[in-house]
Amino acid sequence: MIKHNETILDFLNASGQDFENADKVIPLFAGMLREAKFNPVLALSFANLLQISNEKKIYEQYDLNDISRLFASLLKLLDFHLDAYVEAAHFEWSIMDDSEKAKAIISEGLNKATQKVDELNTLLAQINNE
Repeated sequence: MIKHNETILDFLNASGQDFENADKVIPLFAGMLREAKFNPVLALSFANLLQISNEKKIYEQYDLNDISRLFASLLKLLDFHLDAYVEAAHFEWSIMDDSEKAKAIISEGLNKATQKVDELNTLLAQINNE
């Protein structure tokens, strides 16, 4: 399990933010996603790369609604992963031109963030009271 996670992390470090070469990296992501049995952390970077593809054979496979549905599924899988909310909201606002959906995603993300901050403050208070 740890080795598997390290493999994913190495792949993300090598290719996850290579937006300049998105069209070359997307097929590698697709292969890694299959190998990792659709790891949601990989899928978040994959969704970001799909938005900037210029390769006809890639962008004809995925339309913007597919990417929107991918983000929606990732928000369910990564419900406390704040980057997922940021990326999904940004996509809905700037690419899909749906500010209401973006605001709803942001609101949900802020709620999740507040929950986790409260949990951390509670834990810190417990530790300090030992």
